[in-house]
Parts: sequence; C-alpha cells; structure tokens
Amino acid sequence: MTHNKTLKIKATELRKLGMSFGKISLRTKVNRSTIVRWVKHIPISIEQQQNNMTKQNKKRSQYCLNLRTQYQLDGIQKAKENNSLHLMGCMLYWGEGFKSRNACGLANTDPQMIKLFIKFLRECFNVKNDKITMSINCYDNNGLTIEEIKTYWLEVTNLDRSCMRKTIVNRKPRSATGKPKNGKHPYGICTIITCDTAIVQSIYGSLQEYAGLPKGFGLNINLD
Repeated sequence: MTHNKTLKIKATELRKLGMSFGKISLRTKVNRSTIVRWVKHIPISIEQQQNNMTKQNKKRSQYCLNLRTQYQLDGIQKAKENNSLHLMGCMLYWGEGFKSRNACGLANTDPQMIKLFIKFLRECFNVKNDKITMSINCYDNNGLTIEEIKTYWLEVTNLDRSCMRKTIVNRKPRSATGKPKNGKHPYGICTIITCDTAIVQSIYGSLQEYAGLPKGFGLNINLD
C-alpha cells in the first residue's frame, strides 16, 4: 500500500507538470488505466495538451494528409480521361454533395439526380451496394404510407433493403388557414452516402482539374 501511495504521489506531481497519461505510465511503470484514474481530475493547459501529442500521432496525421493528397492526384489524372459520367458526377457532387473529408453523400428530392449519383459511384468508383446507405426525410399525410415511400426510393436506387437507414417523418406544413399545404415532393428527400476517403478526395482532385479550383481544395475539410 505504501508503494502504491508513493507512486500515486509521483504520478500526481508529473501530471501537474503537464505530462501525458502515457508518459506517466512509462515513468512509473503503472498501468495507464490506473494512472488515468489517479490523476484525471488534475487539469492541464491547452498548451500542455498540445505538447503531449505523441510523435506517433504526428506521424499518423502526416501520413493521412499524404494519403489524401495522393487520392487527389489520382483524381486529377482521372479527370483527364474524358469520361462524361465522371464529369457529371463530380459537378453534381460539387453542387449538391456533402463537403466532408471522408463521407461522400448527396441528398435530393429529384429521383433522376439520385440515380445519376449512384450510377456515378458504381461505374466510376466500383462502389457495391453494401457500401451505400440510404435514408429518407419526408412528410406525413401525403397520401402515401412510409412503406410506399421506402419502396419508391429502393426502386429508384436499385438498392437492397439492408441499405436503408433512419427514416425521419415530419409533420406536414400548414397554410395560414390551418389547412395542410400540398406537398411538392410527396416522396421526401433521399440521402445517399458511401464512406470512403479515397472517393471523396479523388473527386476534390478532379474538381481542381475540371473547374480550376485551388490546389489542395478539400484536403482539410472536416464537417463530420
């Protein structure tokens, strides 16, 4: 018990100096989870937290940045292949897609746009059904059941039901007189997503070639 108490005091002193849990563990030869339990209540400054970033994390961060850069270079080359579907898909994504670092997604009420986006993913990036997810945001009281809406989008996308994720159902908006407004989009909004950093960064690279966007466009976007 005395030995543990001495180690705990030492761990506390090291933490007050701003040392990370991992380094304290190495210094005291005490399991990291025990160190965390002992000293997690001791605050350290933001500067100390930044200094605690390990060389491994820094190397990992640089590795990921290099990888995204390579994906963009691949995309630049892909844009030079004169593929009209690829051009349309990239422009559609630029205008309507989610601007994320590693999730390639698009939400729209237009079934033709959804069809084009999925064709783009399948034919230009060889994305399989099990790598695509679909969710729906729709209004109730449109004269359609939720099952009918789901079936509609499944037929549009030619996806398996296993690809279906959350369906959000909203109350239909009403006019000033209190009557439900006529829904312009009875089938709601369909969202298609595939999580693949290589695809997203390739598209960003292609857009640099197609539209003359700045070099490195999209490299550090992270809205997840």
